[in-house]
Amino acid sequence: EKKTIIFAPSWGEQNALRLHGLEIAHRILRMNYELIIRPHPLSFKYDKNIINQLLSIVEQHSDCYMDNPDNNSFSSLLKADLMISDYSGVAYEYAFGLLRPVLFLDTPPKINNNSEIEKQKAPMENTSRDKIGKICNITELESSIHSILSNPQRAREIEVIREKYLFNPRNSIDIAIDEINKLEALKMPY
Repeated sequence: EKKTIIFAPSWGEQNALRLHGLEIAHRILRMNYELIIRPHPLSFKYDKNIINQLLSIVEQHSDCYMDNPDNNSFSSLLKADLMISDYSGVAYEYAFGLLRPVLFLDTPPKINNNSEIEKQKAPMENTSRDKIGKICNITELESSIHSILSNPQRAREIEVIREKYLFNPRNSIDIAIDEINKLEALKMPY
């Protein structure tokens, strides 16, 4: 069965869609993978030119699809064997939720907070990229895809990182309800 790759970049000035979107689509399709392109919803507003060019590629290739920005479905994530992203938060939802790898393109970091204090702290999103997947530049795309898809231990490696960063990933709802009930029991009568 043909493997599926989802390309899910973030949005902003230096995102992978703007920098390499067309090249990524062409290269993945030449490798004979199925490709799902899942742009950030704001890209449909601010990156119309590249979105239109990618839609043209979708029309020409039966193995290429564009996710609908109005559809908040996770079906495309469930279908994908590998995600290619940059600094998008969906990469962590995908990796931690499905225990599947992410290939991170080495693009300029997305900085949404210019506070000097915050700049001194390395966010988890920056320090764990190479632990839930692999970081590569665009010239290493094909070899990195092959390498990451041929690693049978990848799911276990991601699970170890998930356990480090997430609390109660398998039963967080039950624990949250218990904690709310404990707080409710502490209420003082008026």
